[in-house]
Amino acid sequence: MKFQKEENTKIRYEKDGIYIMNYRYQSKDKITDLKEEGKIFYDAICGNEINDISKLQKFIDKKFIIPITEYDSHFIGKTTEHTSLPIYMTLGITSNCNYNCKHCGNDSSIKKDTDLKKSEIYSIIDEMIDMQLLKLNFTGGEPTTNNDLLDYIRYAKGRIPRITLTTNGSLIDKDKAEELKKAGLNMAKISIDGLSKFHNKFRNCEFAYEKAIEAIKNFQEQNIEVRVQSTLTKDNQDDLIKLMEVLSNLKISHQTIVPVCPIGRADKDMMLLKEDYKKFIVRMYKKVKELNEKGTLTHFQIRPIFGAKELFDDSIQTSFETLSIKYSCEALKNTMEIKPNGDVVPCSFLDIPIGNVREKSLKEIWTDAKSYEIRKMFSKNNENEECRKCKKNNICNGGCIANKYYYYKKFDKKDPYCFI
Repeated sequence: MKFQKEENTKIRYEKDGIYIMNYRYQSKDKITDLKEEGKIFYDAICGNEINDISKLQKFIDKKFIIPITEYDSHFIGKTTEHTSLPIYMTLGITSNCNYNCKHCGNDSSIKKDTDLKKSEIYSIIDEMIDMQLLKLNFTGGEPTTNNDLLDYIRYAKGRIPRITLTTNGSLIDKDKAEELKKAGLNMAKISIDGLSKFHNKFRNCEFAYEKAIEAIKNFQEQNIEVRVQSTLTKDNQDDLIKLMEVLSNLKISHQTIVPVCPIGRADKDMMLLKEDYKKFIVRMYKKVKELNEKGTLTHFQIRPIFGAKELFDDSIQTSFETLSIKYSCEALKNTMEIKPNGDVVPCSFLDIPIGNVREKSLKEIWTDAKSYEIRKMFSKNNENEECRKCKKNNICNGGCIANKYYYYKKFDKKDPYCFI
């Protein structure tokens, strides 16, 4: 049988013996027989096989060591289809937005009477803490228009390991960035879809680009990690290639480029043809190689690329986190999103309600029959024959579920961007 040291056990090796204490259980001992008793105890905490565990019984009773089989117990009853509870979640805290973006998937505008109340949001965060959630992302609408945002971040700080924010950056002056840092914000994701002329028109705001760049700098002054998300359309391809250099010079952490999904105010007319999407990926690859040679600190990503590894030379595999060659949708596998009205959806791009937090707990929604029904629609068993037979299928898993659903109104289709 194999053992390991209980996490609260501390050990000191001295000439006169081995001193042991467990500060959780306040148990202690000293081993003076270093040749026999000391050696078997040492073998146990090193994970070596122990044939006669009777010689360890007192150490087991004092909670100094635990069987390694307890490690295996954490995996009993778990499946590979989805996590037992969500790992990451997004929480929409307002439907209000001070922009009127042409592609808004949430169709955000003014605050609605159906928005979650402050007490409800606190209760939701409590549920997330109970579920041992690892990351909470606040979104909207525009979450910084909610005056209670700082309170929510303070409440989650230290109890959820990573707290992030998706914002257009319009309200992030120096003071706001400092307040968010003190509250406990770990990372901010800012939406920028091109250079000044395109971005301002796309966001229907005269100074949207300038405000976003200012927000990046204000966050960086507070040592808050900054990421940028950009929506790729047929009209901003050149802009996004140029934007990559701008963001590299600003030393942001990541830029993620996502092809537009026809949801909310976005429509099919904004989408690239699949042949043009493939050409853009190659252009992006070449730009990243150029920026890598200049020593960029920024990671660039685009997905899905349908496992098309052959588009790139071998150096990409070691230096290019970028193109997300292996793509797998995480919706309802380890994540889901709560909209401002309390509806729970698989992800921000897949607006199919699976429950509402005013009617059921997050745990109930995650394990509810409706969730399993939707997961079944995503599954490989429901893929079209062409995808099932494709040699890339085990890499891309059929591409983006939302793109398929909103383009064809069906799940059993190829991703409209698939160029394979």
